Amino acid sequence: MSGFGVRTVVAGLVRLMFWYFCIIWCVLPTAYANPASLALPSGSAASQSTLFRFAHTLYTTGEYYRAIGEFQRFLFFHPDHPLTSEAQLTIGLAYFCGERWLQAFEVFRQITRVTSDASIRAEAALWMAETRARGGEPAEAIRLYQELIRQNPTSDMVRRAAYMLGWSYLRQRQWIKARAVFAQVDARSPYHTSAQRLSAALDPPPALPQRSPTVARLLSTVLPGAGQLYTGHTLDGLIDLGLHGALIAGTTGAVMAGLEVSSAISAFFTWGFYQTQMSNAAVQAQDFNTQVEERFIGQLAAQEGPSLTAYVRPLPCQP
Repeated sequence: MSGFGVRTVVAGLVRLMFWYFCIIWCVLPTAYANPASLALPSGSAASQSTLFRFAHTLYTTGEYYRAIGEFQRFLFFHPDHPLTSEAQLTIGLAYFCGERWLQAFEVFRQITRVTSDASIRAEAALWMAETRARGGEPAEAIRLYQELIRQNPTSDMVRRAAYMLGWSYLRQRQWIKARAVFAQVDARSPYHTSAQRLSAALDPPPALPQRSPTVARLLSTVLPGAGQLYTGHTLDGLIDLGLHGALIAGTTGAVMAGLEVSSAISAFFTWGFYQTQMSNAAVQAQDFNTQVEERFIGQLAAQEGPSLTAYVRPLPCQP
């Protein structure tokens, strides 16, 4: 190393040591005079609220899984903080917004078991039912909504539960029960107007076009492809009719030509195709009915969207 480089390094070290001793000289006397100033700030109220706010900001901006991690860190360091129940509930809501239904349900159920706050417990019970409803389990949602209404008759959560109970019956195609539940929604409920419209839409029960799987199968038994035509699958029906005719013609030709092996193989495929198209006709009839019902429910959901998504607290994942 050149002499110039050595002098540069030495000068830098001298400056570093000078500032180091200046800092020690200025800071230590103050610290010793006030020992509390040396305490770590992580346990202070300011740091606790800052950590909670940071986690909540992540949640509201849609970074659900980062928010879950920060809320869990908050709970680990501050298990007795007044915002503990709120942090636990928001973890469940973050899973809910992320459509992780099983994890959300488990978080809400745990809250109902450990929290001493009756209002938080009732809200967590409502979110348990909402999770089942959104997760495609209307029968379980019905049980949870009914349980919440029975156990918390005076809670504000009951208004939402009563309305969503009707929707759960509706999604199960139990038109009469759904209508009865909607008709009983309290006049003071914010969901009353929507419930009245739904009750009227179900009175009488909707006469939706239906296709009988039995009739579809019978038609395909008599004439292959006819069942598909009955269920509205015109192209499938015509293809099945033409293909079955071609298989019969091929089998007949093989028999008349004395080709025993070929005729046996052709007969095997003809019979298999015949059985398959009969089963397909019955399945397509069931699919037709399901699609008609889902379209009807979807129209009601679009009409009542603001009430259907009016959760007990705003969610960042709301449409």
